[in-house]
Amino acid sequence: MWGMTQYKGVLYMDADTLAVGKIDELFSETYLGPMRARGSGIATARDVMHGRIQENFNMGVFLVVPNAAEYSRLLAVQKSDVKFEFRFAEQGFLNAVYRSFDQRQDLPFKFNANIAAFLTMKPFWDKEKADIRIVHYTDAPKPWACKPSMPIYSLCEWWIKAERETSGIAQSNAVAR
Repeated sequence: MWGMTQYKGVLYMDADTLAVGKIDELFSETYLGPMRARGSGIATARDVMHGRIQENFNMGVFLVVPNAAEYSRLLAVQKSDVKFEFRFAEQGFLNAVYRSFDQRQDLPFKFNANIAAFLTMKPFWDKEKADIRIVHYTDAPKPWACKPSMPIYSLCEWWIKAERETSGIAQSNAVAR
């Protein structure tokens, strides 16, 4: 992503995320400007674990300003003896690399609404729900395996609705050919 220098900014979204609102704000100067001024960096939302918002960030949704020098630096750091939690793969690595706040920018919860907050911090989730733009289905079950009896089913309905809408588009396009 850092090597995609033909773009002003690049947004990554995990396969278990879903845009449920407008996200164009992410490409505004509010987010891209500070990273561009630093010449590098990453914008991420903090992770939610154990019923609280963590200092580390979650990589389910992140924004970068592509920069060839930063890409080279990341490759060099990867080959060094950097210590990170391997069980979190790229999330562990990038949390180690972008540990300091001057290298990263916080994204509001609304851009990576981790369902762990729904399960463990319900009053916080309820307060933020109206403004959620991207929901992240971090905990099992994943939304494509949701059943009505599950506690997160109301959140899976967003996924189910999007799936219905997009499959209708896919079928319309197939008929049009």
